[in-house]
Amino acid sequence: MYPDDVERILSECSKIEEAAVVGRPDPDTGEAVVACIKLKKDESMTEDEAMALFENRLADYQKPRDIVFMDSIPYTLGGKIQKTTLRQLVSG
Repeated sequence: MYPDDVERILSECSKIEEAAVVGRPDPDTGEAVVACIKLKKDESMTEDEAMALFENRLADYQKPRDIVFMDSIPYTLGGKIQKTTLRQLVSG
């Protein structure tokens, strides 16, 4: 499944502290891949730089449609990423 591939590639980047991938409703494809990224302290990255991480590594349809930089990734008390909350944030 390619969201896992997107998350794996993002986790390899030294500037990224954590990342999660969620789907957002899309009128053309049904669902668009969105990468939510929290950068490490004092690091910076543009959306173009983040998208460049996927060059020659994923097919175009597997790449995120959008990159959303966040101050924090929401977690449950059990330590799992709250993907429902992330979907709401990127869809809103």
